Amino acid sequence: GGGGVAAELGFVTVSNTTISGNTASGSLVSSRTIAGGIQVGDHPASFGVVTMTNTIVALNTLGTAPPGSGPDVRGPFTSLGYNLIGIADGSTGLTATGDQTGTTAAPLDPWLATGLADNGGSTLTRMPLAGSPAIDTGDPGVTSTPPTGDQRGFVRVFNGRVDIGAVEVGSVGVVTNAATSLGAGTATLNGLAYLNSLPADVLFRIGTDPTLVVGTDSTAQSIGTGTGSVPVSETVSSLDPDTTYYFQLVLTNAEGRFEGRILSFVLGSR
Repeated sequence: GGGGVAAELGFVTVSNTTISGNTASGSLVSSRTIAGGIQVGDHPASFGVVTMTNTIVALNTLGTAPPGSGPDVRGPFTSLGYNLIGIADGSTGLTATGDQTGTTAAPLDPWLATGLADNGGSTLTRMPLAGSPAIDTGDPGVTSTPPTGDQRGFVRVFNGRVDIGAVEVGSVGVVTNAATSLGAGTATLNGLAYLNSLPADVLFRIGTDPTLVVGTDSTAQSIGTGTGSVPVSETVSSLDPDTTYYFQLVLTNAEGRFEGRILSFVLGSR
Protein backbone atom coordinates (compact mmCIF):
# COMPACT_ATOMS: atom_id res chain seq x y z
CA GLY A 1 0.00 0.00 0.00
CA GLY A 2 0.88 3.66 0.18
CA GLY A 3 3.64 4.96 2.40
CA GLY A 4 1.25 7.32 4.21
CA VAL A 5 -2.24 5.85 3.68
CA ALA A 6 -3.27 2.51 2.16
CA ALA A 7 -7.00 2.32 1.40
CA GLU A 8 -7.71 -1.30 0.52
CA LEU A 9 -11.22 -1.58 1.93
CA GLY A 10 -13.81 0.86 3.24
CA PHE A 11 -14.13 4.61 3.10
CA VAL A 12 -11.50 7.22 4.04
CA THR A 13 -11.93 11.00 4.20
CA VAL A 14 -8.80 13.16 4.20
CA SER A 15 -9.23 16.89 4.81
CA ASN A 16 -7.01 19.78 5.91
CA THR A 17 -4.05 17.41 6.05
CA THR A 18 -0.38 17.41 5.00
CA ILE A 19 0.99 14.00 3.92
CA SER A 20 4.69 14.36 3.15
CA GLY A 21 7.98 12.61 3.86
CA ASN A 22 6.52 9.08 3.84
CA THR A 23 8.12 6.06 2.15
CA ALA A 24 6.59 3.00 0.51
CA SER A 25 9.23 0.28 0.63
CA GLY A 26 9.73 -3.48 0.64
CA SER A 27 8.68 -6.13 -1.84
CA LEU A 28 5.56 -4.24 -2.94
CA VAL A 29 7.66 -1.52 -4.55
CA SER A 30 9.22 -3.97 -7.01
CA SER A 31 6.15 -6.17 -7.56
CA ARG A 32 3.43 -3.52 -7.88
CA THR A 33 3.05 0.07 -8.94
CA ILE A 34 2.19 1.92 -5.74
CA ALA A 35 2.35 5.40 -4.25
CA GLY A 36 4.53 6.96 -1.60
CA GLY A 37 1.67 8.99 -0.12
CA ILE A 38 -1.85 7.56 -0.60
CA GLN A 39 -2.62 4.32 -2.42
CA VAL A 40 -6.24 3.43 -3.22
CA GLY A 41 -6.20 -0.33 -3.84
CA ASP A 42 -3.30 -2.18 -5.44
CA HIS A 43 -4.92 -5.44 -6.56
CA PRO A 44 -8.27 -6.50 -8.10
CA ALA A 45 -9.79 -7.54 -4.77
CA SER A 46 -9.32 -4.07 -3.26
CA PHE A 47 -12.30 -1.82 -2.61
CA GLY A 48 -11.27 1.48 -1.11
CA VAL A 49 -12.84 4.92 -1.52
CA VAL A 50 -10.84 8.03 -0.61
CA THR A 51 -12.48 11.46 -0.51
CA MET A 52 -10.02 14.33 -0.22
CA THR A 53 -10.16 18.10 0.20
CA ASN A 54 -7.79 20.93 1.13
CA THR A 55 -4.91 18.48 1.50
CA ILE A 56 -1.22 18.40 0.51
CA VAL A 57 0.23 15.07 -0.66
CA ALA A 58 3.75 15.68 -1.91
CA LEU A 59 7.46 14.82 -1.48
CA ASN A 60 6.76 11.20 -0.61
CA THR A 61 9.17 8.44 -1.59
CA LEU A 62 9.24 5.02 -3.22
CA GLY A 63 11.86 2.61 -1.87
CA THR A 64 15.29 4.21 -1.60
CA ALA A 65 14.63 6.84 -4.27
CA PRO A 66 14.83 10.54 -3.34
CA PRO A 67 11.69 12.44 -2.24
CA GLY A 68 9.49 13.42 -5.13
CA SER A 69 10.77 10.60 -7.35
CA GLY A 70 7.57 8.56 -7.61
CA PRO A 71 3.80 9.10 -7.54
CA ASP A 72 2.42 10.61 -4.34
CA VAL A 73 -1.04 9.20 -5.03
CA ARG A 74 -2.36 6.30 -7.07
CA GLY A 75 -5.83 4.97 -7.78
CA PRO A 76 -9.30 6.53 -8.02
CA PHE A 77 -10.08 9.50 -5.77
CA THR A 78 -13.16 11.59 -5.04
CA SER A 79 -11.98 15.18 -4.82
CA LEU A 80 -13.95 17.93 -3.12
CA GLY A 81 -11.37 20.40 -4.42
CA TYR A 82 -8.40 22.45 -3.31
CA ASN A 83 -5.81 19.67 -3.03
CA LEU A 84 -2.10 20.02 -3.85
CA ILE A 85 -0.51 16.84 -5.22
CA GLY A 86 3.20 16.67 -6.02
CA ILE A 87 3.02 13.78 -8.52
CA ALA A 88 -0.45 12.56 -9.45
CA ASP A 89 0.53 10.07 -12.19
CA GLY A 90 -1.61 6.93 -11.98
CA SER A 91 -4.49 8.60 -10.14
CA THR A 92 -7.91 9.75 -11.30
CA GLY A 93 -10.50 12.17 -9.96
CA LEU A 94 -8.17 14.93 -8.76
CA THR A 95 -9.54 17.51 -11.18
CA ALA A 96 -12.07 19.39 -9.04
CA THR A 97 -12.05 23.16 -8.59
CA GLY A 98 -8.85 24.34 -6.94
CA ASP A 99 -6.93 21.07 -7.35
CA GLN A 100 -3.23 21.57 -8.19
CA THR A 101 -1.35 18.52 -9.49
CA GLY A 102 2.10 17.77 -10.79
CA THR A 103 3.50 14.90 -12.85
CA THR A 104 6.64 12.80 -12.88
CA ALA A 105 7.95 15.02 -15.68
CA ALA A 106 6.97 18.23 -13.85
CA PRO A 107 6.47 17.64 -10.09
CA LEU A 108 4.63 20.31 -8.12
CA ASP A 109 6.80 21.44 -5.20
CA PRO A 110 4.69 22.48 -2.16
CA TRP A 111 7.61 24.42 -0.68
CA LEU A 112 7.43 22.89 2.78
CA ALA A 113 9.98 23.37 5.53
CA THR A 114 12.40 20.45 5.80
CA GLY A 115 11.17 17.92 8.34
CA LEU A 116 8.70 18.16 11.18
CA ALA A 117 9.13 21.02 13.66
CA ASP A 118 7.48 22.57 16.70
CA ASN A 119 5.43 25.34 15.09
CA GLY A 120 3.07 25.50 18.04
CA GLY A 121 0.33 23.23 19.32
CA SER A 122 0.71 19.75 20.78
CA THR A 123 2.07 18.02 17.63
CA LEU A 124 4.91 18.61 15.18
CA THR A 125 4.04 20.03 11.76
CA ARG A 126 5.58 20.93 8.39
CA MET A 127 5.06 24.62 7.66
CA PRO A 128 4.70 25.93 4.08
CA LEU A 129 7.48 28.37 3.25
CA ALA A 130 6.99 31.85 1.81
CA GLY A 131 5.90 31.53 -1.80
CA SER A 132 4.34 28.09 -1.34
CA PRO A 133 1.49 27.36 -3.78
CA ALA A 134 -0.47 26.11 -0.75
CA ILE A 135 -0.72 29.57 0.84
CA ASP A 136 -4.08 31.35 0.37
CA THR A 137 -5.23 28.84 -2.28
CA GLY A 138 -7.61 26.70 -0.22
CA ASP A 139 -11.39 26.64 -0.36
CA PRO A 140 -12.59 30.29 -0.44
CA GLY A 141 -15.87 29.09 1.06
CA VAL A 142 -14.08 28.54 4.39
CA THR A 143 -14.55 31.96 5.94
CA SER A 144 -14.52 31.30 9.67
CA THR A 145 -12.43 29.37 12.15
CA PRO A 146 -13.77 25.92 13.09
CA PRO A 147 -13.65 25.13 16.83
CA THR A 148 -10.43 23.15 16.41
CA GLY A 149 -8.59 25.63 14.16
CA ASP A 150 -5.65 24.21 12.20
CA GLN A 151 -3.64 21.20 13.41
CA ARG A 152 -1.97 23.37 16.05
CA GLY A 153 -5.22 24.95 17.24
CA PHE A 154 -4.28 28.24 15.57
CA VAL A 155 -6.83 30.34 13.66
CA ARG A 156 -7.75 28.42 10.48
CA VAL A 157 -8.25 31.39 8.11
CA PHE A 158 -5.57 34.10 7.89
CA ASN A 159 -5.21 36.82 5.26
CA GLY A 160 -8.74 36.25 3.99
CA ARG A 161 -8.35 32.73 2.58
CA VAL A 162 -7.51 29.35 4.07
CA ASP A 163 -4.22 27.63 3.18
CA ILE A 164 -4.10 24.09 1.78
CA GLY A 165 -2.80 21.54 4.28
CA ALA A 166 -2.65 21.09 8.03
CA VAL A 167 -1.28 24.48 9.13
CA GLU A 168 -2.22 28.09 8.45
CA VAL A 169 0.78 30.32 7.68
CA GLY A 170 0.81 33.62 9.58
CA SER A 171 -2.00 32.57 11.89
CA VAL A 172 -2.29 33.68 15.49
CA GLY A 173 -1.32 31.22 18.23
CA VAL A 174 1.17 30.42 20.97
CA VAL A 175 4.04 28.03 21.70
CA THR A 176 4.96 27.10 25.26
CA ASN A 177 8.71 26.63 25.70
CA ALA A 178 10.67 24.96 28.50
CA ALA A 179 11.04 26.71 31.86
CA THR A 180 14.51 28.03 32.67
CA SER A 181 16.43 29.52 35.60
CA LEU A 182 15.02 27.02 38.08
CA GLY A 183 16.11 28.24 41.50
CA ALA A 184 15.10 28.32 45.13
CA GLY A 185 11.35 28.74 44.80
CA THR A 186 11.56 30.50 41.43
CA ALA A 187 11.39 29.67 37.74
CA THR A 188 11.21 31.57 34.45
CA LEU A 189 8.38 30.54 32.13
CA ASN A 190 8.95 31.00 28.40
CA GLY A 191 7.01 30.94 25.15
CA LEU A 192 6.40 32.45 21.74
CA ALA A 193 3.29 34.36 20.71
CA TYR A 194 2.37 34.51 17.01
CA LEU A 195 0.56 37.72 16.10
CA ASN A 196 -1.64 38.68 13.14
CA SER A 197 -1.89 42.47 13.48
CA LEU A 198 -4.66 42.38 16.09
CA PRO A 199 -4.04 43.73 19.62
CA ALA A 200 -3.17 40.80 21.89
CA ASP A 201 -2.57 40.04 25.54
CA VAL A 202 -0.61 37.07 26.87
CA LEU A 203 -0.27 35.40 30.26
CA PHE A 204 1.06 32.17 31.76
CA ARG A 205 -1.22 29.73 33.55
CA ILE A 206 0.54 27.62 36.18
CA GLY A 207 -0.50 25.03 38.75
CA THR A 208 -0.05 21.48 40.02
CA ASP A 209 -3.04 20.13 38.09
CA PRO A 210 -1.70 18.37 34.93
CA THR A 211 -4.70 19.64 32.94
CA LEU A 212 -4.53 23.19 34.38
CA VAL A 213 -8.29 23.17 34.88
CA VAL A 214 -7.24 24.35 38.32
CA GLY A 215 -4.45 26.90 38.12
CA THR A 216 -3.32 30.48 38.56
CA ASP A 217 -3.01 33.08 35.80
CA SER A 218 -0.16 35.57 35.80
CA THR A 219 -0.85 39.24 35.12
CA ALA A 220 -1.70 39.73 31.44
CA GLN A 221 0.89 41.50 29.29
CA SER A 222 0.00 43.52 26.18
CA ILE A 223 2.26 42.57 23.27
CA GLY A 224 0.95 44.99 20.68
CA THR A 225 -0.37 44.60 17.14
CA GLY A 226 2.53 43.33 15.05
CA THR A 227 2.96 40.18 13.00
CA GLY A 228 5.27 37.21 13.38
CA SER A 229 6.53 35.70 16.63
CA VAL A 230 7.21 37.56 19.89
CA PRO A 231 9.16 35.92 22.75
CA VAL A 232 7.39 36.04 26.11
CA SER A 233 8.87 35.33 29.56
CA GLU A 234 7.63 35.58 33.13
CA THR A 235 9.46 34.83 36.39
CA VAL A 236 7.31 33.21 39.06
CA SER A 237 8.23 32.83 42.73
CA SER A 238 7.06 31.28 46.00
CA LEU A 239 7.14 27.81 44.43
CA ASP A 240 7.42 24.67 46.55
CA PRO A 241 10.40 22.29 46.26
CA ASP A 242 9.99 18.68 45.06
CA THR A 243 6.71 19.62 43.35
CA THR A 244 5.75 19.17 39.71
CA TYR A 245 4.37 22.35 38.23
CA TYR A 246 2.49 22.55 34.93
CA PHE A 247 2.25 25.69 32.81
CA GLN A 248 1.18 27.03 29.42
CA LEU A 249 1.24 30.29 27.52
CA VAL A 250 -2.18 31.78 26.74
CA LEU A 251 -2.99 34.52 24.20
CA THR A 252 -6.26 36.41 23.85
CA ASN A 253 -7.37 38.80 21.13
CA ALA A 254 -10.56 39.70 19.27
CA GLU A 255 -10.57 36.24 17.62
CA GLY A 256 -10.58 34.32 20.90
CA ARG A 257 -8.35 32.57 23.43
CA PHE A 258 -5.41 30.44 22.28
CA GLU A 259 -3.63 28.04 24.62
CA GLY A 260 -0.18 26.54 24.10
CA ARG A 261 0.66 22.97 25.02
CA ILE A 262 1.15 22.20 28.71
CA LEU A 263 4.74 21.64 29.88
CA SER A 264 6.09 20.83 33.33
CA PHE A 265 9.11 21.30 35.59
CA VAL A 266 10.18 20.23 39.08
CA LEU A 267 12.15 22.36 41.53
CA GLY A 268 14.78 20.57 43.58
CA SER A 269 14.93 20.50 47.36
CA ARG A 270 15.96 23.66 49.08
